Amino acid sequence: MALSGKGEQKKIVGVVWIIFHPAGERGEFALVLADDWQGKGIGRVLLKRALVSAQKYGLKQIYGPVISTNTAMLALGQKLGFAVKRDPESSEYKLEINLKDLDQAG
Repeated sequence: MALSGKGEQKKIVGVVWIIFHPAGERGEFALVLADDWQGKGIGRVLLKRALVSAQKYGLKQIYGPVISTNTAMLALGQKLGFAVKRDPESSEYKLEINLKDLDQAG
Protein backbone atom coordinates (compact mmCIF):
# COMPACT_ATOMS: atom_id res chain seq x y z
CA MET A 1 0.00 0.00 0.00
CA ALA A 2 1.26 3.50 -0.83
CA LEU A 3 0.17 6.42 1.32
CA SER A 4 0.39 10.18 0.90
CA GLY A 5 0.06 12.91 3.52
CA LYS A 6 0.36 12.97 7.27
CA GLY A 7 -1.97 12.45 10.19
CA GLU A 8 -5.63 12.85 9.34
CA GLN A 9 -4.66 14.00 5.82
CA LYS A 10 -3.09 10.61 5.04
CA LYS A 11 -4.73 8.81 2.14
CA ILE A 12 -4.16 5.65 0.17
CA VAL A 13 -2.81 6.39 -3.32
CA GLY A 14 -1.95 2.85 -4.43
CA VAL A 15 -2.55 -0.78 -3.56
CA VAL A 16 -1.22 -4.07 -4.91
CA TRP A 17 -2.26 -7.54 -3.91
CA ILE A 18 -1.59 -11.09 -4.96
CA ILE A 19 -4.26 -13.75 -4.64
CA PHE A 20 -2.70 -17.15 -4.01
CA HIS A 21 -4.19 -20.11 -5.85
CA PRO A 22 -5.07 -23.10 -3.64
CA ALA A 23 -2.25 -25.24 -5.03
CA GLY A 24 0.19 -22.62 -3.73
CA GLU A 25 2.46 -22.23 -6.74
CA ARG A 26 0.64 -19.51 -8.71
CA GLY A 27 -0.94 -16.20 -7.88
CA GLU A 28 -2.86 -13.43 -9.60
CA PHE A 29 -1.82 -9.83 -9.03
CA ALA A 30 -3.83 -6.63 -9.17
CA LEU A 31 -2.46 -3.09 -8.95
CA VAL A 32 -4.49 0.08 -8.48
CA LEU A 33 -3.10 3.62 -8.38
CA ALA A 34 -4.93 6.93 -8.05
CA ASP A 35 -4.82 8.79 -11.37
CA ASP A 36 -2.69 11.66 -10.02
CA TRP A 37 -0.04 9.19 -8.82
CA GLN A 38 0.44 7.21 -12.01
CA GLY A 39 3.71 7.53 -13.91
CA LYS A 40 5.75 8.38 -10.78
CA GLY A 41 7.30 4.95 -10.17
CA ILE A 42 4.98 4.03 -7.29
CA GLY A 43 3.34 1.16 -9.17
CA ARG A 44 6.74 -0.28 -10.03
CA VAL A 45 7.86 -0.24 -6.39
CA LEU A 46 4.59 -1.71 -5.13
CA LEU A 47 4.50 -4.51 -7.69
CA LYS A 48 8.19 -5.37 -7.27
CA ARG A 49 7.75 -5.63 -3.49
CA ALA A 50 4.68 -7.82 -3.92
CA LEU A 51 6.59 -10.12 -6.27
CA VAL A 52 9.48 -10.45 -3.83
CA SER A 53 7.02 -11.22 -1.03
CA ALA A 54 5.21 -13.83 -3.14
CA GLN A 55 8.55 -15.46 -3.92
CA LYS A 56 9.33 -15.67 -0.19
CA TYR A 57 5.98 -17.39 0.35
CA GLY A 58 6.93 -20.03 -2.22
CA LEU A 59 4.96 -18.94 -5.25
CA LYS A 60 6.58 -19.80 -8.56
CA GLN A 61 4.47 -17.83 -11.05
CA ILE A 62 2.43 -14.62 -10.97
CA TYR A 63 0.01 -13.44 -13.63
CA GLY A 64 -2.54 -10.71 -14.11
CA PRO A 65 -4.98 -9.51 -16.76
CA VAL A 66 -4.50 -6.05 -18.30
CA ILE A 67 -6.92 -4.30 -20.63
CA SER A 68 -5.47 -3.51 -24.03
CA THR A 69 -5.74 0.26 -23.56
CA ASN A 70 -3.63 0.24 -20.37
CA THR A 71 -0.34 0.71 -22.18
CA ALA A 72 1.39 2.05 -19.07
CA MET A 73 0.69 -1.19 -17.16
CA LEU A 74 1.79 -3.29 -20.12
CA ALA A 75 5.07 -1.31 -20.28
CA LEU A 76 5.58 -1.65 -16.52
CA GLY A 77 5.07 -5.39 -16.75
CA GLN A 78 7.69 -5.66 -19.48
CA LYS A 79 10.17 -3.59 -17.43
CA LEU A 80 9.73 -5.95 -14.49
CA GLY A 81 10.27 -9.02 -16.66
CA PHE A 82 6.69 -10.15 -17.28
CA ALA A 83 5.86 -11.87 -20.56
CA VAL A 84 2.99 -10.10 -22.31
CA LYS A 85 0.53 -12.41 -24.03
CA ARG A 86 -2.75 -11.69 -25.75
CA ASP A 87 -5.67 -13.52 -24.11
CA PRO A 88 -7.38 -15.36 -26.98
CA GLU A 89 -10.68 -15.48 -25.06
CA SER A 90 -10.97 -11.71 -24.53
CA SER A 91 -9.58 -8.37 -25.65
CA GLU A 92 -7.20 -8.34 -22.67
CA TYR A 93 -3.55 -9.12 -22.32
CA LYS A 94 -2.08 -11.41 -19.69
CA LEU A 95 1.14 -10.56 -17.89
CA GLU A 96 3.05 -13.59 -16.58
CA ILE A 97 6.32 -13.92 -14.73
CA ASN A 98 8.18 -16.90 -13.34
CA LEU A 99 9.55 -15.77 -10.00
CA LYS A 100 12.80 -17.65 -10.55
CA ASP A 101 13.46 -14.96 -13.19
CA LEU A 102 12.71 -12.13 -10.76
CA ASP A 103 16.35 -11.46 -9.88
CA GLN A 104 17.10 -10.46 -13.48
CA ALA A 105 13.97 -8.25 -13.73
CA GLY A 106 13.96 -4.46 -13.37
